[in-house]
Amino acid sequence: MNDDDEPEGYTWEVDYADGLNIRDVLREDESGSIEKSVAKLILDAKRKKRLNNRPAKVRLGIMRYVYLVIDCSFSMADKSIQPSRLAVTIKALNQFLDKFSEQNPISQVGVVVCRDKRAERLIPLTGNVRLVKESLSTITELLCHGEFSLHNSLMATIRSLHY
Repeated sequence: MNDDDEPEGYTWEVDYADGLNIRDVLREDESGSIEKSVAKLILDAKRKKRLNNRPAKVRLGIMRYVYLVIDCSFSMADKSIQPSRLAVTIKALNQFLDKFSEQNPISQVGVVVCRDKRAERLIPLTGNVRLVKESLSTITELLCHGEFSLHNSLMATIRSLHY
């Protein structure tokens, strides 16, 4: 048996090398240069990145009403996430409000907080994002006590939306 007949290395290496057929990717032009192929690969990569980073389709001109329900139970004062779960939640909500108001300029946002199994409207629906952010900044860990009730929170938002 001839040594040339036996494949050298592992069988997966042959499959891997077949998948990397460089001649299929890079083509030489008449002068023997591969610059055009490399430029095309770079353009394709940039186009793919641009398509992936493109924002989702947003329908403008639609009036949206959104209530943010914030858990103010004793578990939100826990320091498992630094500085606290409540502080991280408020920071995330501020970032959400920035994006949401940018994409939905005629929307209305309100805030409902829930503690002691009771839901109360912190701020009614308003188009003023600055006012919503100011009301979020008034929530502190000192207000966090009792238990959270999703049912009561949803009922409070439904009652507010009916008016």
